[in-house]
Amino acid sequence: MTTDRNFAIADELASLADELGSSSAAVALAWIIGRPGTSFAILGPRRLDQLTDNLDGIYLELPAEVRHHLHDISTPSNAAVNGVPIAELG
Repeated sequence: MTTDRNFAIADELASLADELGSSSAAVALAWIIGRPGTSFAILGPRRLDQLTDNLDGIYLELPAEVRHHLHDISTPSNAAVNGVPIAELG
């Protein structure tokens, strides 16, 4: 879904990746596979350079403050979805 919020998250991810000297794809993958309960991630590169970026994420160790920041900016608000608060969707 294309929203201003999603673009803001992507921009922040790109900024963090620049600070870490990495790609957005590698940082995103490192964050996802480092989350508790995640057993695997499905990659979908079309080109070799995209695959390389993805594979870099497997070995990337994100600092705790980066992991926490990504969690904070990506956690959905408790806004209504189709009129039903998220807490009630359980």
